[in-house]
Amino acid sequence: RETIAKQESLVNLGQAARTLTHEIKNPLSAITIQLALLKKTLPAKHAGELKLIEQEIRRLTQLTNKVSDFLRNPLGKPVVVDLNELFNSLVMRFDKPIRFSSGSPQQIVIDVDRARSVFENLLKNAVESSNTRDPQVEVRITTDKRNFVHIYVMDRGDGIRVEDSKKIFDPFFTTKIHGSGIGLSISQQFVKARGGNIRLYPRDGGGTVAEVVLPKSIHTAKLMGVTR
Repeated sequence: RETIAKQESLVNLGQAARTLTHEIKNPLSAITIQLALLKKTLPAKHAGELKLIEQEIRRLTQLTNKVSDFLRNPLGKPVVVDLNELFNSLVMRFDKPIRFSSGSPQQIVIDVDRARSVFENLLKNAVESSNTRDPQVEVRITTDKRNFVHIYVMDRGDGIRVEDSKKIFDPFFTTKIHGSGIGLSISQQFVKARGGNIRLYPRDGGGTVAEVVLPKSIHTAKLMGVTR
């Protein structure tokens, strides 16, 4: 029953994502046309504002394209990704300090955009895990004997309620006022498509651990029988 429920959730996620991308693309097309007209009619002094609108339109267009791409192919185009470089660039995006430590250079084979999406989402959740204190976000990377990389995103936030623990990967489930709940669900699909696993669990002493396990190579995933 749980497996069927999860499959139904994925179907619902796919249908909702297709509907959203379609509904977003239509007004974006209309806005793009109107923007072209404004460029021709407005004085040059408004060029800065129009450029900003154009940049935001481009950003939304890229977002809808990524969702469409995810629905077609969650695996993407795997390449060698240096996790140290990736996290060093990601932690700079947040206004709260994030401790990052890795014993040695770590590389995995994964689609770059999907990797960035997964870990940026986990870092964002950790940074926002408490509104009253510093969540003390920390990232650690290790490798096990099976040649799998374990990425831990840890915080000292408010933690996950017991009643929510089985729903955190459900599409559109969220405890945030301004959240959509789609981030963890999509992250899970990206990780599973790559032959890995993702789980969230309570951290000793309070807070949450988000653990992502990924094979270093496609060959490793096939040997362990975890590829799709």
